[in-house]
Amino acid sequence: MEANAQPESAIGPILDRHFTHQIMERIVDWAIAVPHFLAPTCQVNLIHLYEIIVGESHTQNHCLLVHKPMLLPLMKLLDWCRKSAEKRNFTPSNTDKHFVLLLNQICTKLAEDATLLHFFFDFDCDGDERFLVFNLLIPYLYDSGEVGQLARDALLLILSVSRRLKHIAAFIAIKVCESFSTHY
Repeated sequence: MEANAQPESAIGPILDRHFTHQIMERIVDWAIAVPHFLAPTCQVNLIHLYEIIVGESHTQNHCLLVHKPMLLPLMKLLDWCRKSAEKRNFTPSNTDKHFVLLLNQICTKLAEDATLLHFFFDFDCDGDERFLVFNLLIPYLYDSGEVGQLARDALLLILSVSRRLKHIAAFIAIKVCESFSTHY
């Protein structure tokens, strides 16, 4: 399955225009360029927007996440949030809960529709970028609070759906073992 494989009539004229003009891409690019002190606010607001998109856009026949104009800015947002967390050495922030909640929602959608894994797992890429959603959860697994619980629940959802796909299951097994060996 390829991104944008949905029939045109499935998205409607407003969403088609939104996709054509790459509105989400522009918004995410603008947010990434804001001054540092505004970044957390922009991140939380974009995360909230994607929470709505992920939570309310999936029907039996159609999911907005399969469209590149939605998926690519989402991946850029997730990567930006990861880099921000790394800069502050994963010290807890207001953004973390929202970030991990969005990851949990994405994992819930992956568990509901395993075909979405093909949009989030890059078979051609090597390293951590191969399955960004999974790798983003790992730093939060050991958190003792609500954020950690959301991360662990999301990881279990990924494990349940990936067991049917050998390449993804092997990647996850390696990454989980690496995580356990470096944490203890």
